[in-house]
Amino acid sequence: MAGNDSHEQAAPFPAVVFTVGLFVLGARLSGAEAGVEFTGFFRDDQGLTFALREKASGNTKLLSAGQEFAGYQVRSFDEKEGILTVSRDRVDYRLTLVLSKIKQVDSPPPEPPPEIKQKILNNLRQLSAAADQYFLENGVSKANYDALVGPTKYVKRIDPVAGEQYQGMQFEQGKELKVTTEQGHVVSYRP
Repeated sequence: MAGNDSHEQAAPFPAVVFTVGLFVLGARLSGAEAGVEFTGFFRDDQGLTFALREKASGNTKLLSAGQEFAGYQVRSFDEKEGILTVSRDRVDYRLTLVLSKIKQVDSPPPEPPPEIKQKILNNLRQLSAAADQYFLENGVSKANYDALVGPTKYVKRIDPVAGEQYQGMQFEQGKELKVTTEQGHVVSYRP
């Protein structure tokens, strides 16, 4: 009888070790560092857009909720706390906005070199002309980048000159177009 009692008490021990092992493993996974950084966000009539930068390559992409970059999918955003949740391989990562690279400047950045500015203006002119043609043919006054640019569309492709982002641009009849270079130069074109 005494042998049976000790046998019954020993059975739960492996389950406790297993549970503690899972707890430690879960703690390690949740503390893992993401391979991307949350570098900015903005809100427009299309909703929230987030900027993620891949740490290894330095590449940056603008994304909406549900979109994916470098294997990370944008899940949710707590605007009050400034925390973006992304997931990869079923693990959630909570990213805070990278503020260390923001610096106070007393004056706006200088103009980009003339040859760079001219190439960017040429890209904006092409997009503006494509948007005008799209408005005319479709009887609308708004369009997005994807409606205008592609192998079978109005403009085959747009090549960035100084790190400016054209994807995600919204076009509205008569509205000024603006892009910002990696150095913070803003180049605008009014149709």
